[in-house]
Amino acid sequence: MKISISIAALKLFCRAFLIFSKIGSRYANKAKELIARCRKKIPEDRFQALLKEFEIDPKIFDPEDDETYRKMAMQFFSGITAQAVTASKPETSAEEIEQTRAQLSQWIDDVKDDPHQQPVKHYFQMLLAYVNKEDYQTLLQNIDPELKEIFENRLNHDQ
Repeated sequence: MKISISIAALKLFCRAFLIFSKIGSRYANKAKELIARCRKKIPEDRFQALLKEFEIDPKIFDPEDDETYRKMAMQFFSGITAQAVTASKPETSAEEIEQTRAQLSQWIDDVKDDPHQQPVKHYFQMLLAYVNKEDYQTLLQNIDPELKEIFENRLNHDQ
């Protein structure tokens, strides 16, 4: 099970890395660091194959320890959360809102229906509801506590 979760995470991080790199976002480095961490969790041949699938050079990634990985993952989710909260503000351009919606929708589609991957999928679904100005409160009740804290802290920060 852990390998399938790591592979799903690696796919999300690869997609994020490509998007963030393309737009010149500072979150590209966070995604890059998370990809490097995934390398330790899956067989090397699978890692290489997934990077090849996304046309990413594997030489740019170095493994990190577990605590560093956890911190980087939380920074990644903080960045995505900040992007979603910003997209929900009235002064945000329609283009930025649509980019955020598309990104969240793609990540929701990328997360498989494996029960271990559902917390991440639920979080992305909740963020998408928030961006769409839908009832996100119901979804928020079922969010992983650590991710819920990231979201609530971002809301409090931006008020």
